[in-house]
Amino acid sequence: MADIVYSVITAFTSGGSLVFGLCFLFLYIPKSTFLGGYRIARKTAAAAYLGLSSLYFIEIFFDNHDIGHPLSQSIKLTVGSLQALFFTYTFISLINTRFVTGKKILRELLPLLFFVVIMVLGYALESNFLIFRINYYLFVVYYVSQLIRYLILFLEEYRACFGRADNYYSGEENLRFRWIYYSFFGMFAIGVMLLLLLFFPERKFVYYLFILSFMPFYSYFGVGFINYAYRYKIIEPLASAGSQCEILIANNSDKSKQSEIIGEALNRWVIQERFLQQGLTIEDLSSELNTNRTYLSAYINQVKKQSFRSWINHLKIGKAQKLLLDHPEMLVVEVACLAGYSDSSNFNKQFVKITGSSAQNWRNRQLAQNPIKAK
Repeated sequence: MADIVYSVITAFTSGGSLVFGLCFLFLYIPKSTFLGGYRIARKTAAAAYLGLSSLYFIEIFFDNHDIGHPLSQSIKLTVGSLQALFFTYTFISLINTRFVTGKKILRELLPLLFFVVIMVLGYALESNFLIFRINYYLFVVYYVSQLIRYLILFLEEYRACFGRADNYYSGEENLRFRWIYYSFFGMFAIGVMLLLLLFFPERKFVYYLFILSFMPFYSYFGVGFINYAYRYKIIEPLASAGSQCEILIANNSDKSKQSEIIGEALNRWVIQERFLQQGLTIEDLSSELNTNRTYLSAYINQVKKQSFRSWINHLKIGKAQKLLLDHPEMLVVEVACLAGYSDSSNFNKQFVKITGSSAQNWRNRQLAQNPIKAK
């Protein structure tokens, strides 16, 4: 019964993946420079879905209903390896527009193609079935190393993207690509379940968990990827934000003078309370100060010892603290708005992060220590 259910699920997955793959392949993307990286991600995503559809179609073509059959297991292993490759590269290209290149993908495909060729030859020549099994187990070892390597690679790129976002945006824009993080670990969990299924094909629990997981995942990612086109512009400016410290250090002769100029301009800007603007970016600030964005960002990182986002939030919370004490009658929501926050929940989160308590509790404690302020 389980084998029949598996065949039906395989057929639906093959057809659904084909539809998603064609949608990605022919998805219209406006001719805009900030969508260049998204076009690359679209191609790798299309390859992932079309590859999944093709390999499962091969399994259907051979009419193999035995989940534990060597051919079925080998096909699933090939599918898993291909999906790990193309999905990981898709995820990373969505947060790093310069990561994916044809040479990188080719280098990743070469060992996979080697295992597939040996697998096909070993299976076709029944007398060399031992070669088939040896190749299969070596392929499994490679797949495990592939998952571990991609996990490390993705986490490095994701943290780097978060760092670039913190040095570019003052708001919570980095939360808009959290779905990529969740999608990657969804893919990673399915990869681990595939390993369990390969080693324990007779365990129905693992099998049903696997088939009930990968279908929602492919649907979730497919819809999320299509919707991501409308907010991809938050990633594009981050592509040129990765070499700030290097540029600043490379010009040691002008460093002291440049730092002094930036410091004076920033002090004037802070005194004028221009940091209360909503949606402020490092690009906006550099334009206002008529200075180089790279030098400005590096100055904030090295002199203020904070990211741009953290520095702006400290300034805003400092302003909020002054308002809370100077105007005890004012509601916290009003203070949040005057401090430059459009979202009161974000204000509360930042206030707790910086002061260690909520705005209302902080005010009550301060007014209790200084009753004159409360009058």
